[in-house]
Parts: sequence; structure tokens; C-alpha cells
Amino acid sequence: RILRLIRVMRLMRILRLIVELRTLVMSILGSLRSLVWAILLLLVVMYVVGVYFAQLVLDHRVQDTQGKQTSDDLVLYWGSVGDAISSLYMAVTGGADWQDLVAPLKNDVSNFLLPAFMLYVAFALLCMLNVITG
Repeated sequence: RILRLIRVMRLMRILRLIVELRTLVMSILGSLRSLVWAILLLLVVMYVVGVYFAQLVLDHRVQDTQGKQTSDDLVLYWGSVGDAISSLYMAVTGGADWQDLVAPLKNDVSNFLLPAFMLYVAFALLCMLNVITG
């Protein structure tokens, strides 16, 4: 009888944990809709800024009248819209150092792209991701 009582007590403890687990899973599922919209908004911001940077790099490469060779990093990070979006994603998530990403823009294209990049990072990290986690 004592062993049965111990088994029942263990079963009750496990059921209590399952109820808490169910509550956690339901909370996560309930927040998925907001998460999807936040991710979509972040992707739209990355796309708009990526198109801006890629277009500036393309204009710089086309109008390069001095015959100066553009750096490989400029083409690697900002050569296309997909590369620019990837670079912006890496900047926000810590996948690449900000200095590595912004140095080709600043050195080859214009010094004014440094504040634009900083504004993007500040907006994405401080505004967007704070709203998501807050």
C-alpha cells in the first residue's frame, strides 16, 4: 500500500509538471502571431535599407571615373540586394562585426553612409528588438 501511495504521489508530481508545460506551450503558441508580424516588419526594414545601400554601391561602381578599383569587401557585403540584406541581418544579430561591414561603405563610397548605417543599427536593435522582447 505504501508503494502504491508513492506511485500515486509521483504520478501527481508528473501531472503537475505536464500542466505547467502545457501552459508554457500554449503561451508560446499564443504569441506566435505577434512574433510573425514583428519578424515581417524587421524584414521589410532590412529590405528597404538593403535596397538603399545596394543602389548606392551600384551607382558608385558605375560612376567610378577615377578608375579606382572597388574593394572586394564592398562587393562581398553590398554588391547585390541579397548581399546587403544578409549583411544587415548579420549586423543586427552579431554575425559580423559592424566595422567590417561599414568600412567598405565609408572608405569607398561615402563617409555619410556611416551615420546611415548607425541609424539602421540603432533602429533595428534599440527600437524593433526592444519592442519584441519588452
